[in-house]
Amino acid sequence: MDAAGFARLIISAALLLFTSIAIARRMGTTWADRYWIAIAAAVTQIAVICVVLSPFHAVTPTGFLLAQLAIGAGVGWKLRFRDADELPWPRLAPLAATPARKLLIAYVGLFVAIAVTTAIVLPVNTFDDR
Repeated sequence: MDAAGFARLIISAALLLFTSIAIARRMGTTWADRYWIAIAAAVTQIAVICVVLSPFHAVTPTGFLLAQLAIGAGVGWKLRFRDADELPWPRLAPLAATPARKLLIAYVGLFVAIAVTTAIVLPVNTFDDR
């Protein structure tokens, strides 16, 4: 998998997670309800995208990602979070309270992304070079 394919995979997973959590938070009342609603929303989203794009022979990585972007935009607009109490994880809000903390979080995210990319792209040597 090349870097562009890996980036599309990460964006696709993030969009799937966002839409599933947003729908589950809006429809579920307990954590168990939200869990099963999120699972159902993710499976339904994947199935609907494949069924809708298939007659047009557009089930390609780019077509799938564009369909996910459209669904994510629609869900984000329709079910947007109106105040801080409705954020998915309100206890995490103080982590990004100051610009210095935001910069630190960005650096940590960058290093995690570099480590994950390196682990995926570079092969593992299981032999001794001597």
